[in-house]
Amino acid sequence: MNEQRLRNAISDMSNEINKYKKELESSNVVAKIDEEECTAGYINEVEDSFSGKWVCGLCSEAVKDKMKEVAPNGTAMQEAVSSHRDFCQKYNSTRLNPKLSLTSAMREIARRSSENRDSKHNLPMSKLGRSSSCGPRIDFKQYMQQNDYYLSHNIYLAYIYLLSINLFGSL
Repeated sequence: MNEQRLRNAISDMSNEINKYKKELESSNVVAKIDEEECTAGYINEVEDSFSGKWVCGLCSEAVKDKMKEVAPNGTAMQEAVSSHRDFCQKYNSTRLNPKLSLTSAMREIARRSSENRDSKHNLPMSKLGRSSSCGPRIDFKQYMQQNDYYLSHNIYLAYIYLLSINLFGSL
């Protein structure tokens, strides 16, 4: 008798699940290429909010942050979704090879740092200072203070180069 009730309960539950399953749709997330099951109404609501694209909750926050950076115009949402999708696709393509991912990230950091240095510090390196004595000695402490940014940046680039050689062998 207990077996019969258990079968009836399972059958009833199965019928309920099938009823709700008909309401669910499978939808690809724009950035992650994952599938999520959601109701058609929810999918339409999300797609309406994000220029017709399906975006998961975490990605929606990233898109909203990107919207703040982009000038408020009619295509800002499309640009933000497209930018986030490109970022995720780039991330997912390099993530399979951790060494390549690390090297690519470090190369990107070095490139950005170099761009920042070129735009902000367009001044040439200062000339070597001399001490106040009669002899032609270099005031190394003063030279280091004046050129600290350039020296630390060059040391950093050398470190990245050596790391990439260790990871991939000779470039």
